[in-house]
Amino acid sequence: MTLLGKTQGQAVGSNSTALQAGRDIHHHQGVTHADVLSTCQFLIEHNFPRLQEAARLEAEKNVRDFATKISEDLRKEAATVLVQRFSDPDVQATMYDAVKACARKGAAASPELLSKLLVHRMEDNTPFLDTVLSEAVIVAPKLSKSQIAYLGYLFIMRSMKVRNASFAALERLATGVLPIVQPGLGLSGPQKLHLGYAGATSTNSFAGGNIYDSLFETYNHSLGTKTVDELRGSLSMFCPVFNSLLQHAESSEVFQTSLTSVGYAIAITLVKPVMNLDFSTWLG
Repeated sequence: MTLLGKTQGQAVGSNSTALQAGRDIHHHQGVTHADVLSTCQFLIEHNFPRLQEAARLEAEKNVRDFATKISEDLRKEAATVLVQRFSDPDVQATMYDAVKACARKGAAASPELLSKLLVHRMEDNTPFLDTVLSEAVIVAPKLSKSQIAYLGYLFIMRSMKVRNASFAALERLATGVLPIVQPGLGLSGPQKLHLGYAGATSTNSFAGGNIYDSLFETYNHSLGTKTVDELRGSLSMFCPVFNSLLQHAESSEVFQTSLTSVGYAIAITLVKPVMNLDFSTWLG
């Protein structure tokens, strides 16, 4: 795969950064939509197999739609994105993986998630986080939207701890994430197994636990409950949405399944729009 062709060149002004594509691109105030679209089209034209006319038109539309999403997310995250990373060969290789998946599968490739993963890949990350995010871009298109939602659910149930927890805070958390994770609540056994095959989760069949016992150990002091049964009753009364998520966890294999680093990257990116999360907490 060739990302940088022989006809490409760079000429950079004192306050600009040149981006590699089929033609020279220059930006002075961040990456423009034209920059993103040109790069996406270049990556596909030079690295994607030739398609029948109808398939080619559909793939080109998918690429244009994806470029628009990237541009929108770049604007939203302008304060944290390092513009010069857009021209980094490793970032463009990751971008090609995302563009290729979207060209082939369209909406089924989860372009909204891929766009956010790509934008986070352009931030000031550790080398480890860069690697994980690049791997997540490869794995995410292999998963269904329900599988991705289930990763978010696992993250909320297994890895999230609410500071200064109260019943109201737990209910707010659940209300915010429910629309995001709900599609994954009825995930079948084979689809859960495929998450492991894809590299997003790992399974320990001998592990076990009870979600209410775990919650009691974490929050009994801040919530003021004396027993697990008291906690159950209080959650049922004051946190109906949060309690519904817990009840589902009680009847599923959440304690037998753990997120891998790639699973964490996908799950955090999924719920990040409604929560203030830092990748380094879990992927430092």
